[in-house]
Amino acid sequence: MVLDGEVNPDSYRDEIQLWWRQIKPKLYEKQWVVYAKPPMGSVSLVVEYLSRYAHKVAISNHCILDVGDQTVKFQYKDYSDHNKVKLMVLLSGEFIRRFGQHILPKGFVKMRHYSILGNSNRKKRVNDILQKMRLPLHPPTVKIPCQLRMLEKYGVDVTICPSCSQGKLVLIEKVYPGNRGSPFNFINQIDMQ
Repeated sequence: MVLDGEVNPDSYRDEIQLWWRQIKPKLYEKQWVVYAKPPMGSVSLVVEYLSRYAHKVAISNHCILDVGDQTVKFQYKDYSDHNKVKLMVLLSGEFIRRFGQHILPKGFVKMRHYSILGNSNRKKRVNDILQKMRLPLHPPTVKIPCQLRMLEKYGVDVTICPSCSQGKLVLIEKVYPGNRGSPFNFINQIDMQ
């Protein structure tokens, strides 16, 4: 597991997954007590407070003082030196590299929902709360087939053959991009049968 003081995650990934599967149900059984500060006064104040963080960028425009051909000059607050405002000049490439470190990777979001609004069983938890408050429950999600949506919205019946406009198309099998085989291989297999 540990080689030369470094942890090799591949060697214990299975152990961690097993441990997590064992402990997760126990965590859901526990009645957690969460400390929450009193509300900030009004909904608009809460939204204003959160918006500062949700749409915050790595550096504000007013902090960038000069952009030259080779350098970028900006000011920043040094919290380790009694919040003094200082100047820094970086080469353009270095400035872009540092700025790029603040761009979230694909699939990451700045703000997530936790607790009752977390993704796991959210609809059930919210409906439990609504029921206890004697409020109407959220209606169940109705799944409308895409063929019906196309017909309602655009008046196009996607089940009719685009070549002859008479026959009905029937789904035989779905071929996903991860399946590296050619669709023609599948068609050839059908022809041979």
